[in-house]
Amino acid sequence: MWYLQPSPVVFKVTGKDARRYLNNRLSQDLRSVAAGGSLIAGALSPQGRVEGLYTVYIGADDLFYLVSDGGERQPLFAALGRYIVADRVSIIDCSSEVLFGHLAGATIPDLGEGVVSFSHACCRIGEAGEDFLVLTDKPSDLRANLFHRLGTPLSASEYDLKRFDAGFPQYPTEINDSMILTESGLREAVSFQKGCYVGQEVIERSDAMGKLPRRLERVVFEGSEPLPEQASVVGKEAKPIGKILSSFVDSANKERYAFALLKNGAYAAHDQVHCEGRVGTILSSKENKV
Repeated sequence: MWYLQPSPVVFKVTGKDARRYLNNRLSQDLRSVAAGGSLIAGALSPQGRVEGLYTVYIGADDLFYLVSDGGERQPLFAALGRYIVADRVSIIDCSSEVLFGHLAGATIPDLGEGVVSFSHACCRIGEAGEDFLVLTDKPSDLRANLFHRLGTPLSASEYDLKRFDAGFPQYPTEINDSMILTESGLREAVSFQKGCYVGQEVIERSDAMGKLPRRLERVVFEGSEPLPEQASVVGKEAKPIGKILSSFVDSANKERYAFALLKNGAYAAHDQVHCEGRVGTILSSKENKV
C-alpha cells in the first residue's frame, strides 16, 4: 500500500548557520543527526503550541528539507523563519519540485538518474513502512513512474481510515496551533535533553507535572452523518470534555471516526460520549477499529 500526499509543504533550508538555527527553532535535537538521517520535529510558539510539524531530512551539514503533510505555505514559512536575525540561513519553498508520500511494507525503488530521494521509517497506516521525499525537476514524469512501479495509491478516504486505525494524526488536520505539541501524543517529536528552543519551557513544565491539560483521542460515533469540526464532546453528567478536530466516514459500517481533543482525567477508554446528538465510544490507545 502507498499514498501520495496531495499538497505537502516542503522547505529547503541552507546556510552555514542552518543546523544551529533549526536546532534552536525546532523541538527535536538536530545537533548529532548525520547526513541521510531524519526525524520529526515541531516549530512551536512560545506557549508551546504547534505552528508547524515537520519530517526533517538531513541532506548535509548545511542542507535540510522540512516537509509538512499539508497546511498554508505562507504562515508556515513565516513561523519557521520568524527568529532569523543575523543568522546565515536561507529558507526556500520547493514544494513544486518534490513528491512526498508513504509506502507500507516495502522500500522506495530506485527511480533512476537525476532523482534524489530520502526516507523516514514511519507507521502511518497500520504496518511498518517509510515516508519518502523525492526531488526532481520533472514531477509529472516521476509521478507516472511511481504509479507504474507501485500501482494505484490509496485514495484520500482510504488513507484517512487507515491512519485513524493506526492512531496517526497529522498536521494541520488534527495537530495545529490549537494544542500544545505533547497533547498530540507525539513525544518522539520532542527532545527533553537538548535544552532551549522556542516553546521549551511550556513543554518541559507540563511534562514535569506528569499530567497534560488535554489529550488527543479517537472516538467512534454511531451513524455516518458528518460531525462539525470544533463540535463539543459531552461526557459523564452531561459535562463538556472536549471538541472534535476531524472525522471520517466508514460507509461499510455506517460509522463516523473522529479525532477529538479531550480534557485529561475526565474520561477513560471505552467511555461513552455524546456529540451533536450522536453516541460515541472512546477507543483505547492500542485498539484497532478498521
